[in-house]
Amino acid sequence: MNRLSLVLSAGWLLALFVLTGCARTVVNMPARTEAPDGPPATSTPERSAVLRELDGQAEMRVDAAAEWAPTSAGLILNVGNQLRTAADSRAYIHLTEGSKIRLTPETAVTLNLFNPFKDSLLTSLALDHGQVYVLLTPSSALDVETPVGLATARASYMSVAYDPDTQTVSVTCLQGTCGFESTLIPQRYKYQQTGQKPALPEPMSFADYGVWGLAVPEATELVAFATEAVAQGSATVPIAAVTETATPPPDTATPPPAPSDTAPAAEATTPAAEATATALPPSATPTPRPAATAVPQPTVPLLGQHRVLAGETVYCLARAYGVLPDAIIQVNGLPAPGLVTAGVVLRIPAVRWVNISDGPVCVPQFQSPYPGLPVPTETPAVTPVPAESPTLASPLMLNPVAALCIGNCDDAAASTYRLKIIVSTSGGAEPLSYSPGQQFELDFPRCTKAAGEVTVTSADGQVVTGSWVYDDPACTPAP
Repeated sequence: MNRLSLVLSAGWLLALFVLTGCARTVVNMPARTEAPDGPPATSTPERSAVLRELDGQAEMRVDAAAEWAPTSAGLILNVGNQLRTAADSRAYIHLTEGSKIRLTPETAVTLNLFNPFKDSLLTSLALDHGQVYVLLTPSSALDVETPVGLATARASYMSVAYDPDTQTVSVTCLQGTCGFESTLIPQRYKYQQTGQKPALPEPMSFADYGVWGLAVPEATELVAFATEAVAQGSATVPIAAVTETATPPPDTATPPPAPSDTAPAAEATTPAAEATATALPPSATPTPRPAATAVPQPTVPLLGQHRVLAGETVYCLARAYGVLPDAIIQVNGLPAPGLVTAGVVLRIPAVRWVNISDGPVCVPQFQSPYPGLPVPTETPAVTPVPAESPTLASPLMLNPVAALCIGNCDDAAASTYRLKIIVSTSGGAEPLSYSPGQQFELDFPRCTKAAGEVTVTSADGQVVTGSWVYDDPACTPAP
């Protein structure tokens, strides 16, 4: 038997991350393997980062020591490359696995880490200034390094903005798992920190959702929140970019035709299809943006439910409850212009309609906190159609419970420290009940590991339970 001697020189260090610690991750690329009696073996990269679209002008350089030069769509980015957009310019970087990075005007980033193989889908960017929107596939991870800290995204839709003049970083977590340094940012929450002073996450506002809808083509259905933010006087959304509800179609006494069970899907490139696409040549002109793909809807508080009666429309319901028609259409996934069928149960969201247009008013089936238009006394009573079986609510899911230190966090001499517990969920039937609460505060003795459980119950009987743990970082062990 011949004895074969093999020399193997390959090292892998898989990307590890701990969200609560947000440790920076280093990935070593595999070394080239050579056979004893043959040519060196090579590996073809499985991943690439391509400047798929460019709206306006942008510049790139291979590293910080090189000169900036104009670039165009089709550019393949490598580790160390830097890219910056000009004023009124936007760029879209496509990763092979389907993840997307969108740069807003006057944004500069550096590709710090990019594993060319699919064993690790971790990517790391350095954000010098401006804002990026990160849309990750379920198996992807991305870090955004800023001068004041590290933002992390795991299978998330997250935005990160950095203002060097004020040293302020702003993060919004539309969905998934997000964090900044040691702070967990629950989905549908935002976080803002100036300098090195930590802050607390808080729920996203209508304006925050609206900005996503205006800035990200994949989130166009969130533009309705920008409309509501403008109606409430928010200065964070460009008023010229949105309009309130379009002129409603004529209300009729007969029910509108039933919508098709399968609405036509928007044309969108699937991650699998995009993974096999070849990069555009540098001389090619930017291709038109593909049709927007749907983003999971954020959870909107509900006022109640309304079973549609014969002759009722979305607009007459909106006038009755004082709720924005676009919000009713969006929350219930109705096709434009909001066609409904008698017998369907609609969820009525807590999105106020400020400037209500005149027209027919439906008879409300519950009391709304918003002022609507009065129901005309001469309106004849309508006969309800036989009730259809109610649609089952989606599964109730409990997101990771956030345990945030808010008192005596770094004071080792204090006898106690205070935690704020934040609970967020998705799915289930409203209203939800939280035990011991959706947000609550607790005090614990210094040098004690805090832990607890929370339980959430939905109106349809679904129950989920989660736990949380917090180690006291300011504890000084006894000598």
